[in-house]
Amino acid sequence: MTAAGHNAAWVLVYTSAIMMILRFFAGPIIHKISPLGLLATCATLAIAGLTALSKTNGASMAMIFAAATLYAIGKLSSGPRCWA
Repeated sequence: MTAAGHNAAWVLVYTSAIMMILRFFAGPIIHKISPLGLLATCATLAIAGLTALSKTNGASMAMIFAAATLYAIGKLSSGPRCWA
């Protein structure tokens, strides 16, 4: 990203914003899915997102942000509020 003239910090800001929004509205999702189901689903999405991010060398910004979106959704179950 730096070689293309983009700042990689924006991906961090983007994923943090997605996680904040999802955690704010996660109550109904958490109560419909069992804790183990939520953990398995989110872990699978996080793995898919990190794998996609590792393969974005030279990819477009859209691909990088799509992979970051998968990762951010997968991080939903890692917050302490999600297990309350």
